[in-house]
Amino acid sequence: MMGAVPAEVSGALSKTDGQKWNMALGAEVSSGACYGAGYEPGHVADGDFGTRWASAGLSGTVWLTLDLKGERTFNCIDVYETEGYKGRIEEIVVSVSRDGIDWKRWQHRRPGDARTVLTGNNVTARYVQVSFLECSPEGINVDEIGIYDDPQAVATPEPAAWRKDAPGWIRQQPSRGANVYQRRKAHLRYGMFIHYGMNTFLGQEWTDGSSPASAYHPDLSTLNPEAWVKAAYEGGMNFIVLVTKHHDGFALWNTEIGTYNINHTGRKGDRRDIVKEVADACRKYGIKLGLYYSAWDRNWDANHTQASMGLDRVQLAQEYNDFALAQITELMDGRYGEISEFWIDGAWVKSNGAWEFARMYDTVKRLQPSCQMAVNTCIRCGRTPDQYQGGEEIYYFPSDFRLHDPMFTRRGADADPKVYRREGQDYYLPFEATVCMNNSWFWSEKNNAESVMSADKIKAAYEHMVEQGNTLVVNLAPGKDGLLKDYDVEALYEGARALGIARGDARLNRGKEERAVRIDYVTTKGYVAYPTHYLYGKKGESFTIKAEDLSQDGYRFVGQREVVSGRFGKAKRIEFVYEDVAGIPASDKSHSTLSGAHSCSMNEEK
Repeated sequence: MMGAVPAEVSGALSKTDGQKWNMALGAEVSSGACYGAGYEPGHVADGDFGTRWASAGLSGTVWLTLDLKGERTFNCIDVYETEGYKGRIEEIVVSVSRDGIDWKRWQHRRPGDARTVLTGNNVTARYVQVSFLECSPEGINVDEIGIYDDPQAVATPEPAAWRKDAPGWIRQQPSRGANVYQRRKAHLRYGMFIHYGMNTFLGQEWTDGSSPASAYHPDLSTLNPEAWVKAAYEGGMNFIVLVTKHHDGFALWNTEIGTYNINHTGRKGDRRDIVKEVADACRKYGIKLGLYYSAWDRNWDANHTQASMGLDRVQLAQEYNDFALAQITELMDGRYGEISEFWIDGAWVKSNGAWEFARMYDTVKRLQPSCQMAVNTCIRCGRTPDQYQGGEEIYYFPSDFRLHDPMFTRRGADADPKVYRREGQDYYLPFEATVCMNNSWFWSEKNNAESVMSADKIKAAYEHMVEQGNTLVVNLAPGKDGLLKDYDVEALYEGARALGIARGDARLNRGKEERAVRIDYVTTKGYVAYPTHYLYGKKGESFTIKAEDLSQDGYRFVGQREVVSGRFGKAKRIEFVYEDVAGIPASDKSHSTLSGAHSCSMNEEK
């Protein structure tokens, strides 16, 4: 039996006289995907805006089929995407059938807002199939579907067209093997994730960006980003991945873009640029810097709605993308030195195209040619990384490597397939595993000395990733005092000792007569080419050190002496200098790997 249109629908229908009858009410509804109990497809035909259908989190096309229990004649279909989850559907296609076997495509429309009205010539059918194309992999949510015979119904306007990729953009190149930058990353092996920011002070993993900027209130007397990097270095790590902006949208660097950042807390002292301090410390300790950036910015979303901005779905998405790209340009323009990787998170709330990742990739590569950019969960196939077979479609693209926190690949040196597909092309994508040292990504009172990763687990995770040519990142979370917890650092050091990669204070059995020689491997631009390490010996003992052959990583030694000898005594520093030739055509490179005109230097501290 057909029912009256619910008040929410009736009031929303434009240019309609009187109350219209919704032929969808009471229909039998089936779907190819359902999130689970409580989100069944029948909710789209129950007339209740307090219930909804939610699809399973799979990218691509999902559909609903409505059996009207008899032939009906109509010219209008009204689709209501749940307001809080709108923007996840690229196109709606409606097909009709009298018998459920022979189908005819009737109408299609690109949603511009939560509500999409499709109109056309009158059609008579018993079965209506509503297909949702190019959906976000997080899944879609639909409150209600209305079916009407309404000659006055007006189709909702379609949104603007998406901007096209520019012909000259730098693009990810198809390959079945690692390129020089991927090899360079793989050789780093082990890094530290650092989650610090607004959530640290709110005591939560995720927040929605509604807290004022003043809620970020670091203790300036103890805040010590350099100590974070020191712990990473001494714990055997070779790079940092620093959270610059999490899903809440609060930015931790001296940005001129937006107002939800360290410059707008109301306290001048809070303006300490965390990204700069970590970048400076990475140079000091001789390890590389990577940055994490959440594409999903909940503060921006809350303050820039379609209604407040007067924009359709596409225009609003592009407005945000411009904002994000301006922030990313600040992070990549050289003020923080070389950025070795760019870790994108939160993409699941929109489709790949809605983020314009190709545009972002071009910007990153132009400013930081060696930077490896990846989008978390770039493979969206309904399986975890330990189940990948190779050849799965890359959903979030471009991505130079795979991420799927906090998952691991299958064990075994050759067990992780690295070739995946995008539009018929093969791409080589190594994996980066990201796990927590303790119970949470951001500092939490739940963290304690009993819940740290054991040295055995760290060792097993490290060996698992490294033997596959992948990388491991272990997260340590500074507390409100801006310091890493002693139990986390000690666990890190124990893992390093178990692996034989401990440095500095993490080493045991350091003798009183021990002397050190520091060896730095830097580029002609002053960037880190290879992690700094130390030689140790007793005063008066001789040492000999040879420059590392970094040709596989795209570095050419440019010193006159590739072998340096001396004696342990006062603290010494040896610097081997390399030219980064990874982006230079082979015909322009020297045939000799270890050659050049620049001097290797050895400085003695007085």
